[in-house]
Amino acid sequence: MLIPDSLFFSHTFDLDMSFDSGRQGGFKMGSSVSMRVAETGDFERWHEFLLNSPDAHILQSTIMAQVFKEISFRPFLVLAERGNDIVGGLMSFVWFGGSKIPFVKFFSRLYSHYGPVLSSNMMNGTLLKEMLQYISREVESQTLMDHRMSIPYRGIERVLEALGYSQERYTPRYIHTINLRRSKQELSDSLESRCRRAIKRAERKGVTIEEGLGKDTPIIFHRLYVDTAKRLGIYPNPYSFIESIWKVLVPKKHAKFFFAYYNGEPIAGISTLYYKDRVYYYMGASLKDRWNVSPNNRLHWHAMLDAKGMGYNIYDLMSSPGKEEVDNPEYGLYLFKRSFGGSMSWAGATYRKVFLPYASRLWDSFLVPSFRKFSFISKYL
Repeated sequence: MLIPDSLFFSHTFDLDMSFDSGRQGGFKMGSSVSMRVAETGDFERWHEFLLNSPDAHILQSTIMAQVFKEISFRPFLVLAERGNDIVGGLMSFVWFGGSKIPFVKFFSRLYSHYGPVLSSNMMNGTLLKEMLQYISREVESQTLMDHRMSIPYRGIERVLEALGYSQERYTPRYIHTINLRRSKQELSDSLESRCRRAIKRAERKGVTIEEGLGKDTPIIFHRLYVDTAKRLGIYPNPYSFIESIWKVLVPKKHAKFFFAYYNGEPIAGISTLYYKDRVYYYMGASLKDRWNVSPNNRLHWHAMLDAKGMGYNIYDLMSSPGKEEVDNPEYGLYLFKRSFGGSMSWAGATYRKVFLPYASRLWDSFLVPSFRKFSFISKYL
């Protein structure tokens, strides 16, 4: 049976909610809706608002705010209110924003994903436009290198462009979801034939799945993850981030780690997040020289059935390119996620606004490649 989210969450909010505690000015719309940067005491109200918002994403939640806080990200929450009620908002995270080192502060970034979240009776273009304008003004007044935002609404391209945002190329725009309310046989029948064959191949080859329960779980996962990032040529999430998921979310039953073992060795792993009625596939890693035994298909099939057994309704494979984006470097990810059946829906493109062009160019051309090299050396980076 699915246990209510509120039983898992610790209602202790000690996060610094603003860029600058001295700036809490608000903005009032003609429709009696006002907007402001939230204070620490608003955090629990935001949590309750999201619990009553059917489409609210876990990356907008206070749960993930606690994870990001562990790795020195600062939450930045903008609220839209009518009277004493929250009618919308956007949770973002500032990286390097709290640094006292002047040089480092020039590379601070703001990340906003899967928001804003609006109440059903306020789902209109006017509120969304006013909120984006307010957020843009607040962000622009800070010393930030850039703002990256993935926003799950269509038809807002002109609004974002007018505010100085440009759409990034090759950003995932769709999510794949599996309905877990069906029987196990129905889930199996909905798999593409190649996916069913891959699962059976893994079983036949002796691939086993185990939940990561030991203290070495984040270390094992990060080793696999770094190997995957190196193969893909991307900058991996640091060990501290994986460790914070382990320390903050796993004890509260908001996250799990699963590993695929072959001949006694871990060859693939996934991290899943649990929020409301949905399970999210958040991160994955695998050794390419073991793809011949299909560990990834077996991992997801196991995680889906595990989530179904716990009473969750949706298995969310999260974002990927669309079926028409055959030239996208991640098109293979779309084909893999599609093989599990389910449905595909719009998740929104990613937009970026650059405030410090020189810092941005230095970051992209020199610092990111340097961080990538160091991250392959030390698990603590």
